[in-house]
Amino acid sequence: MSRNQKTSTVFFIILCLLFIILTFPLMATGEKEKAKEEEPTLVWVHHYLGGLNPEGDKVWIDALYKKTGIRIKIIKPTESEYQTKVASMLATGEQIDLLYVDPDQFATLTKDNPDLFEPLDERIKKSPILSDTKKFPKSAWDTIRQEDGHIYGTQPAVGLAAGGTLPIVRWDWVEKLGFASKFEGNKKPTLDDYYELLKAFAYNDPDGNGKKDTYGIALGYTTYEMNPFFGAYGMLRDYAKDKDGKIYSPVTQDAAKPIWEYFQRLYREKILEPNFVTNKSATFRELFMTGKVGMICYWDNWVPRLNDIVKSKNPNSSFRARAIYPPVGPEGKQLLRHGGGSYTAILRNSKYKDLAFKLLEFFSTDEGAMLGTAGVEGYDYNIVNGKIVFTEIGKKIGQNHGMKPAWNWKIPWEISPEWREAMQILAEVPGDIQRYYGRNGDQWEEIVGIDAAKIIRGEVSVEEGLKSMRKRLKDMGLVDY
Repeated sequence: MSRNQKTSTVFFIILCLLFIILTFPLMATGEKEKAKEEEPTLVWVHHYLGGLNPEGDKVWIDALYKKTGIRIKIIKPTESEYQTKVASMLATGEQIDLLYVDPDQFATLTKDNPDLFEPLDERIKKSPILSDTKKFPKSAWDTIRQEDGHIYGTQPAVGLAAGGTLPIVRWDWVEKLGFASKFEGNKKPTLDDYYELLKAFAYNDPDGNGKKDTYGIALGYTTYEMNPFFGAYGMLRDYAKDKDGKIYSPVTQDAAKPIWEYFQRLYREKILEPNFVTNKSATFRELFMTGKVGMICYWDNWVPRLNDIVKSKNPNSSFRARAIYPPVGPEGKQLLRHGGGSYTAILRNSKYKDLAFKLLEFFSTDEGAMLGTAGVEGYDYNIVNGKIVFTEIGKKIGQNHGMKPAWNWKIPWEISPEWREAMQILAEVPGDIQRYYGRNGDQWEEIVGIDAAKIIRGEVSVEEGLKSMRKRLKDMGLVDY
């Protein structure tokens, strides 16, 4: 071989090596992208899973993937459009692998399609995580067990993990108006005590501006904010079942008349904020935070959030929200609405049922609980001197990324004394979840809401309004009487 031939051969070899060196990373990247494309992506429909915005969703989804190796896509319809969106997706055959449902939504979706969801009983029995009876006792699973005896989701309500709704007041106003001694630590305030406090919120100038521009209490159009008051007579809204198995709505019965009369009086005396017919929860929260009303009835975990939101905007504000014990009725009854009953179910036609169940198991672990509540380290919170410190983003989302622990999980960060106090009230006062028995909750709200507005505004007598509620509910097949 001549010298020129040797040189050409060496040059050719060098070119080949350069080609391999330069193209191999591209080939490897291409293979990774191809693998990523072939990797299954599960579709999870849930109205508040993930972050506050698209950026937060991506950060949360990426963190979930790193922890589980499972990639998901979140579809987040608003609460008002949730059932319509889900029904549309099911009708058009769009992919849904995991679906967050409450008992009402489950009953509606399975009415014409009883095989829509995958029974999880056997999977739960075989799961080393979910079969732990110390963590998830049978009584907890029974809260989401359907009438056919099957369990279709996880996250049963266990103790304080379920949360609940209770009266929340402007405590700075309570102190200013001289009611602190009556409500501080008082576990049995009466309906009269409440009336006097609400009247003072409306008439005794709690904001100190010399104007009559405040109200005692604000409600929303769903009326569930009235639950602590109905609880004074041992009842909650929606449905109940009598000893003969008949379904009825407690708050439409004559026994509820005193509470309807109570709210009639509050409205008549301009103590009740007048726009309750159209108020949404965001509306009455805003009225509360901006000093227009002295009381709302809402979820316990919102007590610290209300304080944080106001203080973040005005650090020098005197605003302080606290929960108080609900009113006790003439027979000594107290009852609060507890959370629970909602869960994430797996669609029976999902191609990825095993992966979907693996996700549900993950969120039943401590690591999953952190991601589902506190969120992502470095984005929602940081570890400073061994303690969890929330970022501004973490404070805004309020430690709720859509998968609240379903067991009595020990919260690993410092919680406010106001939230701890609210949870203690929920622990002490008897509580129950709202029940549906396969009946539609949205229809209940629509029917009862119309007559409730007429009763409260004094357009009809309480007797007439309750009679109309019962008749219209019965005509719709929602109650037996």
